[in-house]
Amino acid sequence: MKEHHPIRPILWIGSSLKDLKEMSEDVIKEFGHSLRDIQKGRDPGNTKPLRHLGETGILEIVVDEKSGTFRTVYTIQFKDAIAVLHVFQKKSKSGIATPKKRSI
Repeated sequence: MKEHHPIRPILWIGSSLKDLKEMSEDVIKEFGHSLRDIQKGRDPGNTKPLRHLGETGILEIVVDEKSGTFRTVYTIQFKDAIAVLHVFQKKSKSGIATPKKRSI
């Protein structure tokens, strides 16, 4: 018998929902499917913990599209909700590095 998980609501923190709505339809759909799985207690297969923050329970959904890499940072630390903290397009080409500004 399958274990039933209640669907946990999503709390959109700051500008995260507005930022998501500005992305392409394909990216929005991918994040939507992943978040729905997370709400149901399932692993969507495209998440990873943000290890540089330690064991904080903060994870990210990673979506690679032809237009770039997109991320949704969220936490499952709240018992009754999923909190989406940040939605953005990754600009850096190498790991977590920030691109260096070139001097003229």
